[in-house]
Amino acid sequence: MKVWLVTVGEPLPIDPGSPRLLRVGLLAEFLIAAGHEVTWWSSTFDHTHKRQRVTSNKRMRLPSGLRLHLLQGHGYQKNVSFARLRDHRALARVFAEAVRSEPRPDVILASFPPIELGYEAARFGRAAGIPVVLDVRDLWPDTFLYAVPRVLRRIARTVLRPAFSMTFHAFALATAVTGIAPPMVDWGLAKARRRRSSFDRDFPMGYPSLGANENAVEEGRKWWKETHGVVSGSGFTIVFFGSIGSTVDFEPVIDAARDLAASGVRFVLCGTGEELARLRARAEAMENVIIPGWVDAGRIASLLDIGDAGLAPYRNRPDYLTSYPNKVLEYLSGGLPVLSSIGGLIGDLLKTENCGIVYGETNTRLADAITQLQHDQARLHAMSSNARRVFSSRFSAEAVYPKMIDYLSTIVKAFGINPVQR
Repeated sequence: MKVWLVTVGEPLPIDPGSPRLLRVGLLAEFLIAAGHEVTWWSSTFDHTHKRQRVTSNKRMRLPSGLRLHLLQGHGYQKNVSFARLRDHRALARVFAEAVRSEPRPDVILASFPPIELGYEAARFGRAAGIPVVLDVRDLWPDTFLYAVPRVLRRIARTVLRPAFSMTFHAFALATAVTGIAPPMVDWGLAKARRRRSSFDRDFPMGYPSLGANENAVEEGRKWWKETHGVVSGSGFTIVFFGSIGSTVDFEPVIDAARDLAASGVRFVLCGTGEELARLRARAEAMENVIIPGWVDAGRIASLLDIGDAGLAPYRNRPDYLTSYPNKVLEYLSGGLPVLSSIGGLIGDLLKTENCGIVYGETNTRLADAITQLQHDQARLHAMSSNARRVFSSRFSAEAVYPKMIDYLSTIVKAFGINPVQR
């Protein structure tokens, strides 16, 4: 098959350091390993580090065989901003122009959001007779309403009317809808105003097993020890990886760290975002809170090995209640029980599989949940074992991406496309 992947915001193989490839990056690797031709349409702008990779549109072919088409984006400094929306509109315009002269693929998988890029991919596919799958990753533009006070939501919906209209047309034009969880697929179908077909399916996020690059992991262990004094067995370690912004609530985390200051519990909170400076200020005098900022794949993998539990302090919003956030699955990959602030799909998973605790329910404080695990080693080890089992069977890259490839092949065959003739 000749496959186009249309996704921005993920790390690319060309990024410096040890970039952690996510859903599309890993799918691309599996597709190439299976002998398929892959073109990844992405952005010149690095979402993680908020910098330009290159200064203009660029096409390149990597040694792996992956073709990268980088679309010129304006960039932005805040994840929630009008600048980001302008960037997405610009990317969509460049994409719509660039695809006119490209050899046609057999199938297109486009991540949603961005809204505009997903729409242009679906519009192009419909016009060219190419099946397009929209893969729902987040509930834009609905998510924007969640960030607005309830009394202002009617006004916000009016302002966002063009985005809602474009979302409808994107899903109406798409051949099929996939998503990272069943409610995400249902949401996309509701936007398209149609019933589910056999082509509409959910595929969870999949991650590679811990320690895929042992050299990077070993370097990570050395860095944690020398820079922050963090080594395995030197304390009960609670870890967090992710964006430090408005979607997470660290107030209960700071309260727990204060309550557990003399108990041998430490918190290692990794990531960057608009709330990073405020979080550092709140934890400035706390010796059991370490906030290193962004860390690479090797340091994450080594910290998963050192840590005792993973923290998922998400705010109670519909988009998090109806999906499995990336970081939760990464914790499971390292055998870490998950401490989640919310229920929903995450809570159901943690309870059903006994691989974590939902704090905040029935007045269970985060500090109490941590103390339970710290002093009940049998329970901790059972949850750790369950976490690895659940990850391996449901969320590992090996469990997810071959199924996605089979699915895309089914789409191509169903539409009567002979990949040899393209």
